[in-house]
Amino acid sequence: MSQWVPVYQASEAAVKSELATFFSVFPNGTVWAGINEGTGFDLVMLGTDQPTRIDLAGMQTRASQPEFAPVAQSLLGVGFRTPFELMAAYLGRPADLATWTAGAVINRDRRPWLQYRAGWDSYSEQRHDLFDVIARYRRFPSGLFVGSQALQQAVRDAGAAPPPARSGPANSPTPGPGPRP
Repeated sequence: MSQWVPVYQASEAAVKSELATFFSVFPNGTVWAGINEGTGFDLVMLGTDQPTRIDLAGMQTRASQPEFAPVAQSLLGVGFRTPFELMAAYLGRPADLATWTAGAVINRDRRPWLQYRAGWDSYSEQRHDLFDVIARYRRFPSGLFVGSQALQQAVRDAGAAPPPARSGPANSPTPGPGPRP
């Protein structure tokens, strides 16, 4: 299960509620940062019924195959030069964010709080640093990335690398800092 969370249009209370509600249903969920020009723009929540394990060696092997070229091109189109940079967009799991989401309203069918709050939020001024608030709870995820220390370090290093300059008819070069695990 995946869910997009537009951080740029939501209040801190609404985002806390979205994450807490998602994690109440998917206790093995993960949150990933959507990065736009080097800053947090939105989030993607991924929910599974079992703990997620990402085989870094397998990912690296698949990425080197010729049939991976269209995927690599697609990743490059959204600012990821390597699959390791995509993995560096990891932001957190329920345990990482428990302190921040503590006390958040859990959205329920009989209490659709977010339905009303999200509408209200779209008409009011929102914090522009909400991504930075969430990122303070970010920790390198032990057990999520499976592989050698060198491959895990590649994910860490990818998070410190600036994104590539984008070029093309609709984009001018826009280098900036990348996500940091």
